[in-house]
Amino acid sequence: MIQSTNWYNRLLNLNGGYILEVNAGGLLENNKDNQGYISFIRVINDINTQKPSGIMIINISKLYLSKYINSAINTYTSSIILKDEKGNSIIEPTNISKNLNNKIFNYIRPNGSTIKNINGEVYIISHIENEFGWNIISITPFNELNSQFWIYNIILLFVIIINVILLILGLLFISLFITQPIIKLVNSMKGIKDGKFEKVNIITGNDEIGMLKDVYNKMIDEIKKLISDIINEQKIKRKLELEVMQSQIKPHFLFNSFDAISALILMGDTKNASKIVKALGKFYRSFLINGEEITIKEELDIINSYLTIQKIRFGDKFNVEKDIDERTLSYKIPKLILQPLVENALNHGIRSKDGQGIISIKALHGDNQIKLIVEDNGKGMSEEKIKEIECGKSKVLALDPQ
Repeated sequence: MIQSTNWYNRLLNLNGGYILEVNAGGLLENNKDNQGYISFIRVINDINTQKPSGIMIINISKLYLSKYINSAINTYTSSIILKDEKGNSIIEPTNISKNLNNKIFNYIRPNGSTIKNINGEVYIISHIENEFGWNIISITPFNELNSQFWIYNIILLFVIIINVILLILGLLFISLFITQPIIKLVNSMKGIKDGKFEKVNIITGNDEIGMLKDVYNKMIDEIKKLISDIINEQKIKRKLELEVMQSQIKPHFLFNSFDAISALILMGDTKNASKIVKALGKFYRSFLINGEEITIKEELDIINSYLTIQKIRFGDKFNVEKDIDERTLSYKIPKLILQPLVENALNHGIRSKDGQGIISIKALHGDNQIKLIVEDNGKGMSEEKIKEIECGKSKVLALDPQ
């Protein structure tokens, strides 16, 4: 019986899709207890073979659907018309005239909404057509919506009026108890823009304005103290910078380098003399021009210039071994933090050692830190001397510029 219906072959071609039919496409008949059914029909496939094994038909009573829709739209006294793909009425409204019902299709805009004046009444007409060609038409009297909007507008206006009143009261409160005292306080503070750090002397109460005045006056005291400390610190800093600069311009090292240059020229070794001149110029240029902090790469360049000069002076007396992690080169350090250590290693470790010495320079990266290491295999110092230094009984030897 099902196979003889006009929808059977169409359903099979949908490959799992579903269709909507009235009264299961003729399988069901209307009776006095209902107005018919809307049937949801689809093929059921075997779970193993995925081949059709049956047909599922779900029937929904038109009467039940009509009651459900009418109860859902009762708020705005809207009406719903439901028609199948053939134009047959499935659900018809009971609250509009038969004449209006017949005219509706002349005014709809496909899959859209429009406002029309029909027989002196204004209606909002909305239309939707689904994939099966079924049409859903909504008709809402504009007056009904307008009455609802009027109520909402009254409520909104009432809320706005209350908010305006509260805003005005708030502004008056702010003006009387906050703004005016703050204006007085600001007028007293205006001298600070001219560099006059003077305390505020106005009469205030035990309120936030009074606390603000007290905090401001305390801040003025702190600023004055800070300015004084900065001035003193800058004086000390400039003095130390001068002393450091004077100590950095090592006259003995410079004179010894000039003596070496002179000796090389007299011996006709102009190539090495030129190397010393270039290295010496680069050495002094690096720490005289750069700021207080330089990169590890720049510090290593200073060391290279220094070692170039000393290598020419002392020949094979020492060799240099380097272990530099390139990741460390861009980090900044205080200027001349390594060069004095290299100089100390050469003058106090290697020069007094018999035979050739080795100076090791390392810049290591790891464990969230940078390690800078200068080592030598020179003479070193006794255990007693080390203990004296650690206990503060002896000062560390100053670096010999020679």
